[in-house]
Amino acid sequence: MNILANDKISPIESHWDAEALLNAPGIFFLKDVVKIIKDLHSYQVKNIVKGLQREEKDPRSIMGVDKTMVGWIVKMSAFAPYYRQNLNRPYSHIPAGWDWRELLQQQSGIYTLQDVCRLLPLEPGQVRWQAKLNKKTGATFHNKTGRHLVELSVFIPWFKENWLPQRGVRAYMADEMIRGKVDPSWGKDELLCQQGVFSLTDIKKPLRISPLLFSKHHKAILDNGENPYDLMGAANLWGHWYVRMTVFSNYFRKHFEKSYKTVNDSWSVEDLLSQSGDFRAVDVARLLSRHILFLRYWGRKEGDENPGIWKSKDGLLVRMESFSVWYKEREK
Repeated sequence: MNILANDKISPIESHWDAEALLNAPGIFFLKDVVKIIKDLHSYQVKNIVKGLQREEKDPRSIMGVDKTMVGWIVKMSAFAPYYRQNLNRPYSHIPAGWDWRELLQQQSGIYTLQDVCRLLPLEPGQVRWQAKLNKKTGATFHNKTGRHLVELSVFIPWFKENWLPQRGVRAYMADEMIRGKVDPSWGKDELLCQQGVFSLTDIKKPLRISPLLFSKHHKAILDNGENPYDLMGAANLWGHWYVRMTVFSNYFRKHFEKSYKTVNDSWSVEDLLSQSGDFRAVDVARLLSRHILFLRYWGRKEGDENPGIWKSKDGLLVRMESFSVWYKEREK
């Protein structure tokens, strides 16, 4: 039977704290309950409900929670005893001043997976995936709290053995333990100056890197009998690519960075000719409404007859300082 069969939703008084709410009779919206009980989250309660349903148990009678047409609701007379008995946090919060060093020095303790991964260059999903594969990660789903919890006595040895195995036996450097997050406002140069370990998924767009080309570079280094983590700062951990930016930035500038500038489609011919630096001939020809063969022809000239067009590893390029002077004289 629906919890709301004979009752209505009760309002929550503005002056109530968590204890007052737990002692109050009535039925409340879950979204309002979690605002008062700070250690409780909606997804946490929903996970518990799903767990009970998988065990073919009735969450309405056990914990007083139900999903109705008006939303998720909580019958407090049933929920309060369940909360006090099962949701009293069988785990600790990581102290605010800790960094990865303090965490890895711990011999025991239980923390949420989300808190642990906040200090380490790991995604919670990766640890959950390894746990599903029966790896001894120390991370388990706690049905009563609806959270993934981590037992450090098991997790830390597993982490030290598996995290970036390509690095060898040397000690961790500080930047290897910083979980890098890409700020959308960063330009290419600012991103390359950062410290930390970044996911290739996060940096491929701002740095314009092809994952396929990236993996080819990694394979070529391996085939040459060298260590990709030392040379390009790249490691594949459980199917996910990561880069150590302090190493990768140098490799990127040498092997991935283009030797030419990009033509802005909004430029006029005058804007283009006023630029400095090298541009792709095909982009220059398009903006000048010329066929690429026109630039290729003049690119074959040598000495003073060549207006700054040459072939590089990135294709046919135009050096605008020389080309603009020649083009303006020719078009007079």
